[in-house]
Amino acid sequence: MFLLTLRQFGLRPNCLSSFSILLKLQDLGAERIFAAERNNEKIAVEVKSFLGPSATTQFDAALGQFLKYQLALEDTEPDRLLYLAVPADTYRDFFSLELPRLLIQRYHVRLIVYDPEEEVITQWQQ
Repeated sequence: MFLLTLRQFGLRPNCLSSFSILLKLQDLGAERIFAAERNNEKIAVEVKSFLGPSATTQFDAALGQFLKYQLALEDTEPDRLLYLAVPADTYRDFFSLELPRLLIQRYHVRLIVYDPEEEVITQWQQ
């Protein structure tokens, strides 16, 4: 489902070179994570749904996981960039608040904003 949408945006799945790192990331508790290529750039994307009752609690967990995954990737595949994919409504309503925005900037979190209903990426944020 989501991979088909990613292909529409020029991404290609990249499973062979990243199979072992994905298994390690899944062991760390990834909700949904996959490797791909975008414009000859190797990336890993962790998709978060933010469906729970507290966006703050889910953001805390997502940021902590993102930092763990970032560290794992730096050790095993330093040329692969990690992105956090978040729903458009969560990005609009929560990620625009001052503290989440500052944390995203401070920890250099790359974001993909997606529309879960339309299954399209609406924004890439480096």
